[in-house]
Amino acid sequence: MQMDSIQNIVYYCCVAKGNRVLYTYDAGDQEIEALVAVFLERTPPFHIWYFKTVGQRTYGFLMEDGYVYFTIVDEVLGNARVLRLLEHVKDGFKKVVKNGSRSNLASSNPICIEEQLRMVLAIDAVICLVLFGIWLRIFHDFQCIR
Repeated sequence: MQMDSIQNIVYYCCVAKGNRVLYTYDAGDQEIEALVAVFLERTPPFHIWYFKTVGQRTYGFLMEDGYVYFTIVDEVLGNARVLRLLEHVKDGFKKVVKNGSRSNLASSNPICIEEQLRMVLAIDAVICLVLFGIWLRIFHDFQCIR
């Protein structure tokens, strides 16, 4: 997956605590920054994760330990992949915080997101192939009635 293609799928991703953004990946859309501030102010309470699709964009939230992991992606990813992406961002962020090095996080944002998205898509493909194989094995003698 080239960097151009990730910019066509992942428009924005951030880690925030309260209204303070600690880490961000931005595909270059200037209007998103103002929109993100509104979304972070209205982070859904009483949720662990939340998704909202409007038009062709999905807005995803993952909340844990006072942190909000937020992304804006193309709707083609689907909610399950968005959740996995946010979980990978959360895990990566926790590793950086545990090691006490914020510079690694700031310097790795586009590559880190691209690697995480590749992993999510690869895992999804493997799961689909396994399930398809199981389906074929179970229904190998199945015939349609006309």
